[in-house]
Amino acid sequence: MLTLPAASFLGDSLRLDSRPELDAWRTMPMRALVVANRTVDGAVRQFVTDARPSGVRGTASDPVDIPAAYELDDLTYGILWAMSGFEAALLGDDQALHTSLASLTASPGSPLASDHGLTEVSTMLIGSETAARYILGHRDHLGDAPVFWTREQRGEEAATWLFFRHKYRYLERMAPRRPGSTSGRGFCVPETAVASSPAYERVLMFLAIALMESFSIRTWVTDDGGFAHTDGFVLSHGRRAVIASWVRTEGASHLAVTARPGALRTFADVTGHVSHHSATAAEQAGQRLAATAEYLGLDAAWLGRRCAQLSAVGTERLARPRSRLLGLEGLEAACRFVAEQLVIIPRTRTAPTR
Repeated sequence: MLTLPAASFLGDSLRLDSRPELDAWRTMPMRALVVANRTVDGAVRQFVTDARPSGVRGTASDPVDIPAAYELDDLTYGILWAMSGFEAALLGDDQALHTSLASLTASPGSPLASDHGLTEVSTMLIGSETAARYILGHRDHLGDAPVFWTREQRGEEAATWLFFRHKYRYLERMAPRRPGSTSGRGFCVPETAVASSPAYERVLMFLAIALMESFSIRTWVTDDGGFAHTDGFVLSHGRRAVIASWVRTEGASHLAVTARPGALRTFADVTGHVSHHSATAAEQAGQRLAATAEYLGLDAAWLGRRCAQLSAVGTERLARPRSRLLGLEGLEAACRFVAEQLVIIPRTRTAPTR
């Protein structure tokens, strides 16, 4: 990370003029960041950007313009923390990971075997893609708007929805098929997980939930830790359930399909209870997002404003991925949706008092 004083504002960007140390930093082969310091109203603020030149014709000697939207705070730090962590692990495992993913292609939907020597992030990606392919293999039997249960509780787990490229494609294919249809997704996020998570991780959790809402998936959040170990599943009421767990499963995905009435009733009881006792219950998506921000201890107005700023300039110059397995589509869709929904924050809620 190279920190320099900003020369001036140029519209809504900070301008850093070319200088030898900056030009050398911009040719770094791995991820490198440029941070500009600027005193605004008597306080020193920091603005960050990817060091690599923008565009195919960009050169290391071009001036660096950092959008004011890239101010370093819990939102931008969380994005950079997740992207850089995912990227370093995936690139470090690139050859072994390529082999593992190729074996999934040869046998899609098969249970995940142990992948010795891979980082935790690579194991997460393999588990996630295995589960996604397994569910998609049963998509036609799950009806128009199935109900989902997911195990993510913390920002690092939830950020996979924002940055793992295959997960965005999965959401596109699993979204309700008929206009106006809405499915649901339950999360168990105990208050202990909220209290022990730094703000930037809670921001990532919020954005992942916002991404679900952007696909017409009504989200429910329970603080009841008794649901923390429930397997992830997709439920088509009265027909079948697809079990697909990979989060906190000790490196082995749990995959199964069941149409047993007893199992279907159990899964329906889980989603029914959580949907009726959600800590973020509300009729409109914007209301649910405001309630989610409140539950996670975040400022909804700040989230709406900052997501609007990022949406206006895009996130490519902030967190451009180096790995082909990572993308920004999920992050940008989440930011757009938050900006649209939280411009004016609805305050009417139906959530129970905690």
